[in-house]
Amino acid sequence: MQKECPSCATEIEDGAPVCPICGYEFARTKGSIKWVALILVLLFIWPLIRLLIDLCTR
Repeated sequence: MQKECPSCATEIEDGAPVCPICGYEFARTKGSIKWVALILVLLFIWPLIRLLIDLCTR
């Protein structure tokens, strides 16, 4: 599978960190950032889940 360079519109392999034509550097997201985001979402949703459970058990 390939991706398109947003700078020069050249088709590039998915794993390429830099466009070989124009030198555009693709952003890399670390796996740890994804885990932190997931934990933060769960921490914000957890009180809502507890509230719904309490309301349903009454």
